Amino acid sequence: MQLKFEEKPNYLFARITGAGVAEEVAQHFELLAKHCNHTNKNKLLIDCTEVPAGIPLIDIYDLGERSLVFVQFKCKVAVFCKPEHYDSKSFLETTARNRGVDLRVFTNIEDAEEWLLK
Repeated sequence: MQLKFEEKPNYLFARITGAGVAEEVAQHFELLAKHCNHTNKNKLLIDCTEVPAGIPLIDIYDLGERSLVFVQFKCKVAVFCKPEHYDSKSFLETTARNRGVDLRVFTNIEDAEEWLLK
């Protein structure tokens, strides 16, 4: 699993590619939250279109719990994925939002960016 990110004028953009375990993704979450804090950006857009399907539901639940790091750094997070992966990713959204994380999942970058910048 690889993580690449770049600063945009109003937010931090991150792209996660490849397969990985929940622990690795959680480490990426912490790195991204800290980078948002370091760059004084409180908005994060994550591209998950290159993450393969088939992540076990228990791992998605774990990621939702671990997304609490975004609350610590006051980050608003928009995630976008392929439409065929939306069901499992929306479970991530539900789990995260139930813990107070301002996170939403979308199936395209336009909708994700629009929500993020509101």
